[in-house]
Amino acid sequence: MQKRVEKHARSWIRKLVIASVRKNVVVMRRAAAQRAETPRQAAKARTHQKIHVLAVKPLFHWA
Repeated sequence: MQKRVEKHARSWIRKLVIASVRKNVVVMRRAAAQRAETPRQAAKARTHQKIHVLAVKPLFHWA
């Protein structure tokens, strides 16, 4: 039972982390799109949303 609860908590925390990273990336992309000098750069900034969850993983090595 204890293990199941821990597993559930881990997946929940991972989801939260991924969601916050995703939100952050979207905000950053929007800012980059506004700073862009050409429409092409703006479009690229808006669509090129690579989410690096791997960068977050070491912080939550137990997640």
